[in-house]
Amino acid sequence: MADIGEIRLNFQVIDSDDPKMLLVTDFSAWKVIKNLPSYIEITLPGSKKPISRVFNKEKINGFNSLSLGTSFHTDCEENWQDLPDGIYELCLRGGKDGQHTFHRYYLKKDKFQQELDKAWFKLSLDYSLLKADLFKPLQLIEGLISAASAATRKGKISEAQDIFRLAQSRIEAYKECKDCI
Repeated sequence: MADIGEIRLNFQVIDSDDPKMLLVTDFSAWKVIKNLPSYIEITLPGSKKPISRVFNKEKINGFNSLSLGTSFHTDCEENWQDLPDGIYELCLRGGKDGQHTFHRYYLKKDKFQQELDKAWFKLSLDYSLLKADLFKPLQLIEGLISAASAATRKGKISEAQDIFRLAQSRIEAYKECKDCI
C-alpha cells in the first residue's frame, strides 16, 4: 500500500568540492512507478544537447567525465578529468516513456572555489597584513559567486552566467595582481 499516492520526483545536487564528480541524490516519492525505468538528462555548461544516463532511485548517483562522455579510457585505464565549472541543467524522468519529470539548474564551481581558497589561504599566511582593504577584493568575489548561485537557483540562467563570468574574471585578475597581497 505504500506505493499509492502522488508521484513526486525530486533530487538535489550535492556540493562535493570535487571537480571530477557531479553527485545527485534522489528525494523522490516514486510510488506506483518505482519499478519502472528512470533516467536523468544532464546538459553540460555551454552545451545544447543533454546526456541521458540511467538514474538509480533512492541512491546517490555519481557522474564523472567518463560517464558523461567528456573523457575516455586511455590504454584501458580510467581517465577522469575535471568536469567544467558552470551551469548544469538536469532533468529527472520516470514512469512510462519518462512522462514524470523534475527539472533543476545547478552551478558547479569546484575549480573556481579551489582558486578562491588558494587566494584566501595565501592572504591568511601573513598575519601582519590583516588590513581590511586586502580582504575587499576577495569579499567582492565571494559576493559575486553567491549572487551567481542565487540566480541559478531562481532559474535566471543568463544573469547567473554573466555574474559567474564576472567572478571568474575577478579571481583571475586577483591572481595576477602583485599589489593585492
